[in-house]
Amino acid sequence: MLRLRPPNTRVFRLHGHDKLLRRACARGGLVLTMSDTYEIRPCPPEDDERAWWVERQVWAPFNWEADGAVGVDHDPDLHFVAYTPGGELVATIDGCGFDWDGDPATLPENGWTGIVLAAQQGFSRQPAYAAALGASILPAHRKGGLAGRLLTALRDRALELGYRGLVAPVRPSARWRMPHLSIEEYMRVRLPDGRHFDPWVRAHERIGGRIIGACAESAVFGGTREQWERWVGMRLPDNGVVICDHTIGPLELIDGYGILREDSLWLLHRPA
Repeated sequence: MLRLRPPNTRVFRLHGHDKLLRRACARGGLVLTMSDTYEIRPCPPEDDERAWWVERQVWAPFNWEADGAVGVDHDPDLHFVAYTPGGELVATIDGCGFDWDGDPATLPENGWTGIVLAAQQGFSRQPAYAAALGASILPAHRKGGLAGRLLTALRDRALELGYRGLVAPVRPSARWRMPHLSIEEYMRVRLPDGRHFDPWVRAHERIGGRIIGACAESAVFGGTREQWERWVGMRLPDNGVVICDHTIGPLELIDGYGILREDSLWLLHRPA
């Protein structure tokens, strides 16, 4: 098992009324986190466009413009959003049905893409499992546990609807830091305290998710060099392999056409 040193811990200073709030929480035995200030609830139809706007701010355009992009077909019953106290929509998470028998050996070889394509075809009955398609959180709101609360809301809703569990083809957010490892090797990288190296995987494990497999090609995107330069905001060669912003895998360019292959880790959430 590979283990690395944990990242530096950030310390935030509290001022004014925040200090008083901290003392009050300490006296009352309460723990207040930044995520507690957000309201998470099912996305109302009138906020669908606002949620889509958040996704467009978080994800690079190749996710819906590139060759191989399949879009997203989520179930409205598995769609949650987070609001600030002032009513600003700052995060969204969604899911869909997943017709799976519970055996890790039968998970689709094309990972996230396979789940989306199956959902777009529809189901004759409710599938046994639900799948998490993706979460989008505006950068200024990514600290303090909001991701975990969104995941919890989606998992709990899936169980309420009668699904056996929630499966997630997790796009590991720190994968770009270790492109030399296979996804199977990356799956085993943990910190000295036993937590997973990857922050997004940690968020799943923190609420009870467990790794059940890896997928080498969960999404594949293609485009011309000019398109990729627009999508990732950097100059690129006609030939070569590069790691770009907004991607987790290597972009391979051959004769002016680039292919990006992104892998994922399978995590499963089941009732306690």
